[in-house]
Amino acid sequence: MPYKPKTCRRCGEWYVPMGSNQKWCKGCAATANLEAKREHNRRYSAANTDIIKERERRHYAANTDIIKERKRRYYAANTDIIKERKRRYYAANKEEIKERQRRHYAANKENERKRRVTHPATAEQKAHKQLYDRAYRARPGVAARNRERAVDPEWRAKRKAELRRWRQRQPLANPAYAEQQREYQRRKYHTDPEWRAKRNAAICTRGRANRAHAAFVAGLAMFGAMAPDTGTKEA
Repeated sequence: MPYKPKTCRRCGEWYVPMGSNQKWCKGCAATANLEAKREHNRRYSAANTDIIKERERRHYAANTDIIKERKRRYYAANTDIIKERKRRYYAANKEEIKERQRRHYAANKENERKRRVTHPATAEQKAHKQLYDRAYRARPGVAARNRERAVDPEWRAKRKAELRRWRQRQPLANPAYAEQQREYQRRKYHTDPEWRAKRNAAICTRGRANRAHAAFVAGLAMFGAMAPDTGTKEA
């Protein structure tokens, strides 16, 4: 026996329900069900925050490697997609982009000059940019190789370790490391006679070599000034 016609709670149209609990017509059912599901999820999340966090923590602990690998793979793929979209957009809107940049520079010229004067780039930033440019300059084949390496966890860990060691060796980037090295040199100089003797000998040898080289250069200059002209004249 069919049910009596009802009015849809969403659009107000008459429809014949398929069950006693049906609230929406066939055209509004999909959208209304999604909205109801979102509302239910929102209320459930607000009422069971601790349970959801604990469930997510256990899931991440049990599938850490899979989740990280999936993130890296999707991140690399999405990065390529975004780069291609940006390239196409810039290629199709060169004049518009140039005009927008010109207007922005003209409107913020004074602020840009003040920023450059009050916040100059530090030596650490310049050195890091130089290292980054050398490592990732877009040469033939480098972009493809970097995309392959981006999903290689072993290469990423190795690269991070290299950058960490490089930063630690920079005196400007790590003043504490530089001071530690100076303190090590001072302590070793005062406590190790053999090392101190070798260091002093190296300094004296270097000084003698520099003085000998300077005398040699001066002698060459003097000889060049005093040497007679040995050129032969044509008969």
